[in-house]
Amino acid sequence: MAGKGLAKARAQAKAEAAAAAAQRRQKANESAALIDKADIMDAPAKRRKVENACLHQVVSKALRDNFKGWGPDLTDLTIRDKKSLRQRIYDDKVAMRDGLRVEPMAKKYYAHLRSWYGSHLAPDRLLAVDNDSQPQDPKLTACLTALFQRKRSYTAIMQWLASADMVDQKNLVGLFRGCLKVGPTTPENTKLALGLLEHCVRHAVLASHPAETRVMSGHFDAALVKELMFFKRHNLTRSEFWVKHRTLCSVVLPIAAADRIFACSASWSAVEEELAECVQAGALGRALFASAFGEVSKYKASDAIKASVRALRGQPITKATLEVSRKALQLRVQELGRDIGDAYTTPVMCSVAYCGVTLCIPVLSIFDEWTLQVWASVKTAALQAHGLEPIMSEECLWGPSGPEEDVEISPDLLEECAVVRRVAVRCMESHAVVTTSAAVEGMLDKQGAFLLGMDRRWKLEDAFFRHMIAGGAEAKMKAMVLSQLPSSSVDVKTAPVCLNGLTRLSKSALMDWVGSGLQAIFQVVFDDVRAIAGGRRPKESCLNDTFVAPARHRMA
Repeated sequence: MAGKGLAKARAQAKAEAAAAAAQRRQKANESAALIDKADIMDAPAKRRKVENACLHQVVSKALRDNFKGWGPDLTDLTIRDKKSLRQRIYDDKVAMRDGLRVEPMAKKYYAHLRSWYGSHLAPDRLLAVDNDSQPQDPKLTACLTALFQRKRSYTAIMQWLASADMVDQKNLVGLFRGCLKVGPTTPENTKLALGLLEHCVRHAVLASHPAETRVMSGHFDAALVKELMFFKRHNLTRSEFWVKHRTLCSVVLPIAAADRIFACSASWSAVEEELAECVQAGALGRALFASAFGEVSKYKASDAIKASVRALRGQPITKATLEVSRKALQLRVQELGRDIGDAYTTPVMCSVAYCGVTLCIPVLSIFDEWTLQVWASVKTAALQAHGLEPIMSEECLWGPSGPEEDVEISPDLLEECAVVRRVAVRCMESHAVVTTSAAVEGMLDKQGAFLLGMDRRWKLEDAFFRHMIAGGAEAKMKAMVLSQLPSSSVDVKTAPVCLNGLTRLSKSALMDWVGSGLQAIFQVVFDDVRAIAGGRRPKESCLNDTFVAPARHRMA
């Protein structure tokens, strides 16, 4: 109906303008002198210039009255929808004059413009008095004066907030402006903000003055977060905070969604939508539920990453296929309300399968995790297919599992990886003659940052070797030694057979890699087996190690 009325008004204005122009032409034709004809035809333009000059004055007055304290940076330089604030008011005034606008340019009109053009302003700049003729509350003024004395007094304003009736809009704006100057940075200031919030809830200010209350939402949000931190410092739970302040939280949180979250006893995924709604509501929602929302998002993002890696299997791996996979993951993660490039607040540990070994590597974002998972799969397949050459005896450290099918990998995809691996070999050769765990650790400590700077994907090799240095290689070696010995009374292995297996193991690259400590332990087991194979009794060893006892138990 409003659209039909506006169209009708525009049509009527055009018709009146056309009639006035026809009347001017007729009057000009009746005039004998040419100069008189020109004056008659120019009269509307002169009148329009005068009207435009008056309009500019009207707009300036509207800006002074409705946007107090706003400078040229806001009235002339801030652009919304291709127009400055001054230009928008001017255009709407022109439309109103010409009959092309029927909506009144009154309180709601200017309140909307203050919110639109002043969205980046401090909250107190967005609070405007609608009716300056309303009387000033003397008690409230006295309380605010005491609050801002040199020796600040909170008693009067706190008592007033606890007992006073609802005030009019002018005094409410004054109260809000005063309290905004006292941010919730100290316990006393936080109590004041919570007292103001209790006052607003008791008088349903959100319903009667929604615009002003929305301006204060950030102030209330910060105060409630401070109160939550106070509860946590005293070993109180979030549920106890909620029971105490549920009514106050309704101003800044969707209360029904928060209730369902606190009542949830199953998986967080059951209240996923409620978590997203509360976390997006503000700082209090994030302080209460960010960890739970992060778990839901993390699991879903991890599932999306695993699906992305699985989708690459069975097809040729090229730069183009990786880019397609990345874009597909980005769209999927965006559906979860996140971005693959958003950095985690703290590094997250993720499990990566590389060359049959499960590694725990810290990642900084969803994209970082996807990159590691994809390249762990690609490098493992490339090493098994000899697309990459093993370095630093890593082939003796691989686990038993690997890709079940051959994967076709574009050679140009592996060029950068091959370069940094060759550089690592040269660094190792200059650092030590024999590749041992101690030598590799020394090289990584010295050159690891340089290698990682050459290629971020070197993080996989770095984590793999450090895992082996930290005990992975030793555990593998002990398992291989035990595999050469009888595992039970049913597993019949003769001493010569065991001795041959251990002899082969003693000459392996893995034996050099583990170093002298485990070599000494291995020598004890080897000597025992050799003595048994020769029909002699094993010698008693002074070496006290938890591995020797189970090995001797098997030989028995």
